[in-house]
This record gives sequence, structure tokens and C-alpha cells, in this order.
Amino acid sequence: MSDHEQRILVVDDDPLILKLLRTTLETAGYSVYAAQDGEEGLAAVRNEHPDLVITDIMMPKVDGFELVRRLRDDPIVGAIPLVILSAKGEETDLVKGLELGADDYVTKPFRPKELVARINSIFRRQGERIGKVAPPDHGPFAGEGLQQLARCTFETFVVGVGNKSAYEAAVTVADNPGYRFNPLFLYGGPGLGKTHLMSSVANIVYSRDQNMKVRYLTSEVFSQQILEAYRSRNVDQLRKRYTGLDILIIDDIQFLAISPSLQHVAADILSRMYDNNKQIIISSDRRPEELSTLTEDITTSLVIGLVVEVDRPDASLRSRILKSKVDHYGWPLDQSTVEYLARNLDADIRTL
Repeated sequence: MSDHEQRILVVDDDPLILKLLRTTLETAGYSVYAAQDGEEGLAAVRNEHPDLVITDIMMPKVDGFELVRRLRDDPIVGAIPLVILSAKGEETDLVKGLELGADDYVTKPFRPKELVARINSIFRRQGERIGKVAPPDHGPFAGEGLQQLARCTFETFVVGVGNKSAYEAAVTVADNPGYRFNPLFLYGGPGLGKTHLMSSVANIVYSRDQNMKVRYLTSEVFSQQILEAYRSRNVDQLRKRYTGLDILIIDDIQFLAISPSLQHVAADILSRMYDNNKQIIISSDRRPEELSTLTEDITTSLVIGLVVEVDRPDASLRSRILKSKVDHYGWPLDQSTVEYLARNLDADIRTL
């Protein structure tokens, strides 16, 4: 194992450049492996998940610009740091590479010490980002942009035929987390109140006992943290952090953007929490068995609790939801207008 423990993929069709890159980086303590064209480089990134990629711009088949673009568009490996190499040293190449999402730009012939210094700097910045995304121990909505969820309560959730079962299950979980309906899996289309219900559980549990470790996060953030932990060799630390929670809430699990080879980390976290009577709440747009991107280990762990559909609101519920908003905001709408909208806008709650 190298001193740094980070693995770097170098992609170049020039064997002399590949040899120089390998010698430079291995001397600096990095593990290095190589690909000789863009297609080979794409396959290597997706199969091996390196900690950083260095790619030449001018290559046959898939050039460096296209390699950067495809990787940045890939939800699984798109956050891997990228450095582009160019023999021309033109400002247009630099600008284009950075616009496509490269992290740095190096001109050939490069000076080994300068290259190593730049690689070290990228890894240092990445380490700082990992610290920022690591979840704190307390507060359900400590992540950026989640403050509005702290206002979601059961009192402001309007109950109707389509969401009554989900509402009652969420209340039961809030009263006795970890023992009834675990995991609780809510599914249904967007804008039907799943996030409101999950946030209500987090808010009431945390308000009753602020020593409870409750964490809400989206599946995108969960994916990012697993990927970052894998790249920084901190998977055990991430596993301990989450299995130490009392309640874990993951919104929109259908967007869990990690490869099957890494989903075992998520499955292990869920399994350990379940075994220790720690509450798990998950939402999705489909039933667990319909989520083809998830491994069998994860879907199996999701169906052992309670799976509840949150259905679209009927006209009666739409009317009461609109009425609650009218009363709350003081909108100048009379009841006949509210009922007209409720009858004619057959939409989800968010659109309504």
C-alpha cells in the first residue's frame, strides 16, 4: 500500500508519458494504474473507482474533453477529481477543460514536483469537502437548504383517504421509534406529502428529546457520503456514524447513485440499525421491489417493515388542503372558488 493510500488513474496514448506519470506519482507515494485511450479510461474509472484521474486531451476514440464530460455526467463516478494534460498549453484548452468540470490543468512537458504539488492540493481540498458533508451528531436537518423542513409537523398535515394509512403509520413510529413499522417505507408520486410526514416524525421525536440522534438526508447526499468515504478509506467511520443514530430518514431512495459494488455499504448500515432497533424511514416513488437500480440486499431490508402508499388527493382532500392554505396565508379566496379549484385541478399537492 502506498504512503498516501490514494489510487490515481492516468490516461494517455503516449507510452513515454504514461511511464513518466507512473514514475513521478509512485515516487510521491501514490498507487498508479494506466489506460492507453479514452474508452479504456472510462471503463477503468467505472470499474475501479480511482481517487483521481489524469487524462490527456488529444487521444483517439474518446479524447480527454469527451472523457471529462462523460464522467461528470455519470451519477456514480461523476465527483472523482479530474486533471487534464495538454501539450499545447493554450488558454482555450484550459478554459474548455475547466468548463467541462476538470479540477486542474497541466501543460506538457510538466515538472514532476509541480504536478505532485497540484495533486496533493486537490486531495487536500477534497478532504475539506468530506468534512463538510459528514453529518453532525445532532439535529435532524443540519444540512444546507433543509431549514424549511423544521416547520413540518403532523398538525399542519391534512389527512384524507389517500394518505391516512401513511399518516397513522408515521404517528405510530414517532411514538415508539425502532419497534413498530421498522423500516417504514413510504412510496408514491412527487408532491404527495411523503417528505412532510418523514420530517414530522423527525421534528416531534427531536422536540421531545434532543439527545435523540435523528438524521434526515436525501439519497443523493447519502450516495455522496458513501463515495467520499470509499475514496478516503473511511467507510468504517461512516458506518459507525450512521449506525450510532436513533433514526435515519432517507428521502427518494430511487436516486441512490452508487454502484452495486458499493451498495453493500448502505445495506450493511440499514441491517445494523435494524438489528439494534434503530428506526429507519425511507421514501420512494415506487415500491421497493420495483426499484431495479437497487441490489437485492437493500430491497429485502426495505420490505421487512411496513410499506405504505401515499396516494394522490381526491377532490375532498384537495379542497381541505386549499382551505388550510387560504386560512394560513389570508388569501382572498371564497369557499366557492376553493371548491372550484379542487374539483378542476386533479394534481399532486405541490402543484395544487
